[in-house]
Parts: sequence; C-alpha cells; structure tokens
Amino acid sequence: MMVMAVMKALSLKKSVYVLVIASVLSGCVSEEERLARCEAKGVSRDVCYQVDRANQQMIDNNAQQSAYANARAAVKQHAQATKKKSVYYYEGMEIKKVSTGLNINGLPASLVEKEESATVYQQGLHYFIVYNTGHLAVLNNQRQMLGWAK
Repeated sequence: MMVMAVMKALSLKKSVYVLVIASVLSGCVSEEERLARCEAKGVSRDVCYQVDRANQQMIDNNAQQSAYANARAAVKQHAQATKKKSVYYYEGMEIKKVSTGLNINGLPASLVEKEESATVYQQGLHYFIVYNTGHLAVLNNQRQMLGWAK
C-alpha cells in the first residue's frame, strides 16, 4: 500500500526511474555476501577471496577489451566517412574500384591477396595494389613497381 501511495505522488517518469533503479539494485550482491556464500560451501575465506578477486579482474578485463574494440570500430567509421576515389588512370588504363573488386578497362581483375592495409589484384601482366589509404600502385609481372595510378 505504501508503495502505491508513493507511486501516485511521483510522476510517471519518476516512477519508471524508481522501478528501474530498484530492479537494478535488487540484483546487486556485495563482496561480503559473495564471500559468505562461498564460505557456506565449506571453502576457506582466503580461497573465496582469491576466487572473487580473479572473477572481478576477469570482468574488468573483458569490459576494457570491449571498450577498446568499440573505440577502434568507431575510429574506423570516421575514416571511412571521407569520399575515396574510385576511378584511377595509369598509361592508358582505366582502373575502377567496384563492389566486386577491381575492373581494368572494363575487365575484372582477380584477387591475389588481401591484407589489413592493402589488397592485391592481378589482370594480365600487371598487379595492382589497392591501399586502404586510397593509393593504387601498379606493378609488372615480376612485381616490380611501375608507378602510382592517378
């Protein structure tokens, strides 16, 4: 009854906040409670403490790794927001970046190698290295640098 009286006194928004906070806090267990449960199973307090510390450290490490991964993903998205060039020219060749890879004078190039920072394609006697920075290098069949496509 008392809860209902308090709920009526609060606005709907405030009552939702109170319910959320109450539900979150009801699931919380203090360190002492965790140690008491462990000791109730017949394990010494020192071992229980060490296990609890290890669990807390593992949770912290996982949260930190997730935060780093999310931050890396966010930074990559900022870099991708810039418009990259999609058509290059080198000695009469028209090189286009398309969704399926690379087209040279309208013919598809085959994927040779894909790395984190660059992708290598081959078409005819030429190799084409497409860097994530937007640069495109042209190599001959002995993989000697011929120049940069512009």
